[in-house]
Amino acid sequence: MSRWRAAVLFDLAVAALIAVYIAAFLWAGAPASDLITPDILRIRAFGTAALILWTAWLAAAPLARLEPRLAVLGVHAGHLAVATLAAGAAHAWLVLNWYHDIGALNPLVALLADNPRFRSLTGFPYELLGVAALLLTLAVAAASHPFWRTRFGAGLAALSSTGYGLAVLHVAFGALQSERDAVYAAALVAAFAGVIALHLAAGAREGAADRWRTPLRLTRWFGVAVAAGLCVSTGTALVLAHAQRNPGPGGWGGGEVSVSGILDPLPYPVIHAGLRSDGRPASAVILVAEGKFGAPEEVRSFAGKPVEARGYAIDRGGLTVLQLAAETGAVRALTPADGQAPVPAQPVPLGRHRLRGEIVDSKCFLGAMKPGDGKAHKDCAALCVFGGIPPLLLTRDADGKETLFLLADPQGGPVTEPAFPYVGEPVEVTAEVERRGSLNLARIDPASLRPLAP
Repeated sequence: MSRWRAAVLFDLAVAALIAVYIAAFLWAGAPASDLITPDILRIRAFGTAALILWTAWLAAAPLARLEPRLAVLGVHAGHLAVATLAAGAAHAWLVLNWYHDIGALNPLVALLADNPRFRSLTGFPYELLGVAALLLTLAVAAASHPFWRTRFGAGLAALSSTGYGLAVLHVAFGALQSERDAVYAAALVAAFAGVIALHLAAGAREGAADRWRTPLRLTRWFGVAVAAGLCVSTGTALVLAHAQRNPGPGGWGGGEVSVSGILDPLPYPVIHAGLRSDGRPASAVILVAEGKFGAPEEVRSFAGKPVEARGYAIDRGGLTVLQLAAETGAVRALTPADGQAPVPAQPVPLGRHRLRGEIVDSKCFLGAMKPGDGKAHKDCAALCVFGGIPPLLLTRDADGKETLFLLADPQGGPVTEPAFPYVGEPVEVTAEVERRGSLNLARIDPASLRPLAP
C-alpha cells in the first residue's frame, strides 16, 4: 500500500470518528435541548472532541513504539495535530460568537479583557489558557510536514506537550468548575495520566523506532481498529453528554407579549405590579434590550408612570425579564383610556444581611442561555452586566432552594464597575435588603465583596 493511499485512509477514518462523536454528543444532548441551549451543546461537543483528539495525538508516538501494528499512528501523528486544530478552532469560534459577541465590546477584546482575576485559583481567566493552547496547536500543525518533523522533532514535541498541558488547565479552571459530575474530572485525569504513562513506557523500551510498516495485515487490522474506534467514540460522547448538569427551569416564553404597570427606573428599569397580555403573573418585570444590553436610557423618562412595554419574556422562579421589541415605541405611557394601572406595593426594609451566592446576569440566568451561571458563563455574564443588564445575586439554601436578589449600589443606583470582576463567581457580600413587591433588592458596597474561594 502506498503512503499516499494510507494517508487518505487514515484521514477518512479520523474524519469519520470526529463526525460520529459530534453527532452522538448532539443526539444524546437533544432530549435536554429544552434545558441546555443548542449552541452551548455544540460548543461542548467540539471542545471535548478537541481534547480527545489531542490526547490521541500525544499518545500516537508512544503507542507506535510499543506496538508495531500501530506504527501508522506514529507516521500520521501530524494529521491528528491538524484534526485537533480544526476541532479546537471550531470550539473557539463558537465560544467567541456565543459568549462574547453582541455586546458593548469587540468580541476579541471581551475575550481577552473581561476577566482580570489572575491572582485567583477559581477565578483565573481560563480562556487565555485555551487561546495559548490553540496557538501552540497551530504552530505544531503548520510544522507537521515530515520535512520539519525530521529537523525539529524534539522542539515540536515539547510544543505539543506544553499545549496539551495548557488545554488540560483550560478545562480544569473552566468547565470543571461548572460541571459537577465526577465523570468529567475522572476522564480528564485518566487522559492526562494515560498520556504520561504511555510516554514513560515507550521511553523505557530500548531501541524502539518510529517506522512505516506495510504488510497487508495492517490494512485489515486498521479496519478493525477503526470500527472499534467508532464504538468507543460513540460511547464516550454518550457518557459525556448525559453527564451534563441540569441548568434548572426557565426560558423564553414564546411570542411577543405586552406588560403594563408602574415603571421604577432604579437601580434598573423594572415594571412593578404588571399585567401580562398572555395572562401569566408579572409582579416584577426587568426590562432589557436585544443582545447583551440593558434597557435604553430613554426608558427612564417614564419613571413612576404607568407604562406598557412590548417584547419577549424570559421567566424563571417568579421573576421575568422582558427583552424589549426592537422597533421604536416598545415602551409607551398609558393614558386614562387604557384604564387604571395597578399600584405597586411599597418597599419593605428587611435589614442588613451577609449574603453568599453567585453574581449572575438576569437575562442569561433566567433562560436566555442555559446554563446561564457558573465559571464557563463568567465572561458572558460580565459582558452583559457591563452592557447594562441588571445583575442578580443567586443564593441557595441547604436544600438547594434558589433566592434571587437584584443588586444595587448603596444609594440604590446601578452596581458600579468595581463589582464587575466578581461576576460569575461565588462571593460573600454585606447588603441592605428590602422587598419591592415580589422582587428582592440588595444594596451592596462593592468594597465589601469577598470571593468565597481563593
